[in-house]
Amino acid sequence: MKARSAIILAVACVAVACGANVVSENDIYGRYSEVALRDGIHLWEGDVVTIDVDGYSHVRFTDELTLDPQPPYKEYRGTFEVVENKVVFSNSFLTPPERFYVEVEGDSYLLRTDDYEMYTSTGQLPDWTLRKYSD
Repeated sequence: MKARSAIILAVACVAVACGANVVSENDIYGRYSEVALRDGIHLWEGDVVTIDVDGYSHVRFTDELTLDPQPPYKEYRGTFEVVENKVVFSNSFLTPPERFYVEVEGDSYLLRTDDYEMYTSTGQLPDWTLRKYSD
């Protein structure tokens, strides 16, 4: 019985130590916009995602002038689920429909899977990504 208690305690300690990778819905609430993080990069289209207690809304933006706007430039609304530090969006035009939440030097970001893998292995953020600009 003591061995089993020690294992349970060890697992609980590891879970607490790794808790920094787990975020709550309150952590991710806010408005995110795609921004260039490097000089010399200009975005002419991108995404704005707002996440709150009611779900999320997602709008694509572009400088392209069209006479008859068609998707993907409409607003998408849906629900989301937080799994550890991953946010999974339902009914989203985001490709892929999940993003990883990270905080770097006081700023919050939603990263694509490949960008998250790059960040965790090198510490570098991608050239552009969704950055939180308001709560």
